[in-house]
Amino acid sequence: PTRRSPDLPTLQPPITPEIMATLRLASGKAEARSSYAPVFSQRALSAEKIAAVADRVARQNERMETLASALPANIKNDPTDPVLQAFRARQQEEETRFFADVESLLGADDAARFRQYRQELRFWSPVQTLAGYLHASDTPLTPAQAQQLGTVLVAQATDASGKLGPAVTNWDNVFAQAAGFLSPPQLAMLKAQHDYDETWRQMNRLSGRARTAAAKAAADAAVKK
Repeated sequence: PTRRSPDLPTLQPPITPEIMATLRLASGKAEARSSYAPVFSQRALSAEKIAAVADRVARQNERMETLASALPANIKNDPTDPVLQAFRARQQEEETRFFADVESLLGADDAARFRQYRQELRFWSPVQTLAGYLHASDTPLTPAQAQQLGTVLVAQATDASGKLGPAVTNWDNVFAQAAGFLSPPQLAMLKAQHDYDETWRQMNRLSGRARTAAAKAAADAAVKK
């Protein structure tokens, strides 16, 4: 009888840093399309402009993550801290360049609305997440509570000059003020949400440092060749 060849395992291509970078960028673009859908729709942007803005948002977010990965893990919202000052200055430079790029693509009016929405989104995202967690609970977040929490988050992420801009949120103050209008279960959920998000931020910082080290190693190896 004819001997049957043994089944061979299907070989999968290795997951290289380049493939990972491509996957991260694709995921970032999809997230940008979803997060900015309201402003895209409001301004009636073309499919081409939406795709271009989503690409720029994804790449800008990656740059910001890499920049944040250099911050010490225990950084505090102290305006006199030279490390934080340098971080904010660099972050502001990156945002200025990013918005100039978006304005060249969309025009002044659409870019101004996009910029406003981006600033609002940064601080309202925790509120939306908390509302989702509490939606089916015995203590859902009310519209008035959501508005109060959003106002507190903005106030605690305002820089020393009073402008809403790059900052490290003072969560101790957020929790203290939120205790005045959130119920104990709601406040506990907000703290748990913050702890979870902080864990992911720490992981992203470590991932960013690893990517930077890998890129440097690859560049050094290329020079040696």
